[in-house]
Amino acid sequence: MLLVTLGATTIIAVLKNRYVDEIFIYLLIDLLFFALLLFVLERNRMHKIISGNKETSFQKILLGYLISWAIVLPGAFLPEFLKPMLIVPILMAAFGNQGIAMCIGIFCNSIVCLILGSSVQELILYCLMTLFGCMLAGAMESSKKQSWYQLIILCLSTILPPIFYYLTYYEVKMSLFIYGVIEGALIVIFLIMSYPKIVAVKEAEIVDTLEDIIDEAYPLNRDLYKFSKADYKHAKRVSRVSAKCAKLVNADDKLCAAAGFYYRIGILEVGS
Repeated sequence: MLLVTLGATTIIAVLKNRYVDEIFIYLLIDLLFFALLLFVLERNRMHKIISGNKETSFQKILLGYLISWAIVLPGAFLPEFLKPMLIVPILMAAFGNQGIAMCIGIFCNSIVCLILGSSVQELILYCLMTLFGCMLAGAMESSKKQSWYQLIILCLSTILPPIFYYLTYYEVKMSLFIYGVIEGALIVIFLIMSYPKIVAVKEAEIVDTLEDIIDEAYPLNRDLYKFSKADYKHAKRVSRVSAKCAKLVNADDKLCAAAGFYYRIGILEVGS
């Protein structure tokens, strides 16, 4: 991820004819950002904020980051107020979470606008798009009414650029509406065709974790078995009953199976 950022930053800066000392400063900013990003990623992993798994890898986040820069890099050379920044937070939220998406989205906006010498209005536009993208991505993961969120994204990509262009130059540029509709339509197509699959992969990692912790080979379960075979068998029965009940009421059977099993360990811990 760091190499991709350093390379993309250098390419944009060189093609924009920035001086060597300026490029050095941009790369220094990249390094400072990644020192903090590494801390955020590790903290998220340790607190199970990514896929609910303390042992999760960052491979999915790397993939989302590569795709994001593959869009941002050529998009940096589009006319002002037309950079495709709305897709970045949506992608990163799908591969990681909203916090990571916000950090990476704002950084991409800042470094690109800094290199290009963009106006304050343009930077604010992209930061607002990042904020809205993170909010909508989080809502889409927990809602079945996807069409409403897709419509909101289409409206945002169509309306926001002309508004900020007007605040900068006090004139209306109709081509921005056309480009906005095109960008919004492409994002909606992505949301329909690919977004659910990406989120499903992330959710599958959570399911895998729940299945692992009630497996007989899991260290804590082996300790319980050695401590008391009767308690272990009782916990397994409660786990199976919890899963069956969960299915009857359309609840998360994997989560209930894990909760049913570990409630017994909790009683033993309190009793000891």
